[in-house]
Amino acid sequence: MAEGKNPFFKVEDLEHLELAIVGMNSTSQVRFKENSIRLTQILDNGICIEVPPRSCAMGHSLALDISGKNLDEPIHIIGVIEEMHGEPNPEVRIKFRQYSQENWGQLLDYFAGKQTNINAIIKNTRK
Repeated sequence: MAEGKNPFFKVEDLEHLELAIVGMNSTSQVRFKENSIRLTQILDNGICIEVPPRSCAMGHSLALDISGKNLDEPIHIIGVIEEMHGEPNPEVRIKFRQYSQENWGQLLDYFAGKQTNINAIIKNTRK
C-alpha cells in the first residue's frame, strides 16, 4: 500500500449525492417550487420526502423527477402518499406506482456502495 493512501477512505466519500427533486401533486395540480422538496429516506419501492405545508394530503398522487450528478438520467416516478406526519413541513411516505426499476436500482446501488464504504471505515477504526 502506498504511503498515505487509505484503501477504505476517499475524499469523494464525504461528498454527498446532490439530488434535485421537482414535480407536482397530480391530484391537486399544484407544482412544487424548485428546492422545496427534501429527500429524507430511500425505500426499495418508494421514498420519504419533506414537502411544503398544505401541498399534499393522504392518498394524493405525486409525479416527481429525481436528478443528480451521479445519475445517468433523471428518474421519473409516479407515486401515492401512504403516510404523512409532522409540521410545519410534513414528511410524506410515497409508494411508487410507476417508475423505472433499472434507474431506481442505480440510485439504490450508489447509496449501498457508500454504506459499504462507511461500514469498512468503521470496522477498520475499531481494530
